[in-house]
Amino acid sequence: MIQKKLTLAYSNPFEERRRDEPYSATFLVGAGIGFSLLLLVVLLLPPRFSNDPGRARKSAASWDISQMTDAIAAFAKDVGRVPTSAEGLNELVTDESGLAAWRGPYLEKILSDPWGHPYVYRQPGMHRKPYDLFSSGPDGIAGNGDDIVKGIR
Repeated sequence: MIQKKLTLAYSNPFEERRRDEPYSATFLVGAGIGFSLLLLVVLLLPPRFSNDPGRARKSAASWDISQMTDAIAAFAKDVGRVPTSAEGLNELVTDESGLAAWRGPYLEKILSDPWGHPYVYRQPGMHRKPYDLFSSGPDGIAGNGDDIVKGIR
């Protein structure tokens, strides 16, 4: 009786694949399914995060206010006081008052809020605060419910 050697139609997954061998069909099918699932996740997620189109602008305004608040704190540490309303936020960029203790610039430039309005700076602030710094929001009118105040609203 002659025995024939039986060859199997699969390869050992633990053996290294030679560079001249093509990828197996199983690998290509698995990669295709993985890519399809990734594409599906990417296409379904953005609508969930874009329910509030103004959210990104509010977030940007909060970030700007946070940066300017840090700059005001650095100015106050050096000079011993916060900028006055007359000096405004421009005092954080250039030493217009000729202060001896000024070690700025504390900001590169004064930005407008994401809606194109200037940030509102008042010194002294309301409610016994040393200053108020806020964005007047989308409508540009200070004092109503859409103001972004130190990142709170």
